[in-house]
Amino acid sequence: MRLFLDVFAQNDWANVERLRGAVERCVLAATGDAELGAAVAIIVAELGENAVKYGFWSGSTQTFRVKLTAEGESIRVEVECPWSADRSIADLLDTVARLRAHPTARE
Repeated sequence: MRLFLDVFAQNDWANVERLRGAVERCVLAATGDAELGAAVAIIVAELGENAVKYGFWSGSTQTFRVKLTAEGESIRVEVECPWSADRSIADLLDTVARLRAHPTARE
């Protein structure tokens, strides 16, 4: 099997389902295996949902990228979205502060 998809999708929840369906059909067309198509499509949908939910959409980039590469027996799925180092650090510090606010096992 050999398959390569590289799609930039608009930051829209509806596009996650559209990509899921497209990937399912492409994998089915390339392999003839409906079960494999469904499994890969679920992975793409889950990663796409994470991109829409956690992407940094306040900047100029309003798309996320889905890359699917299949060669022989291996399949690689990549999903990229914009992110903010400042926001990631702030989220980490907020989590650490919440953890520190709770008693430890010794207390």
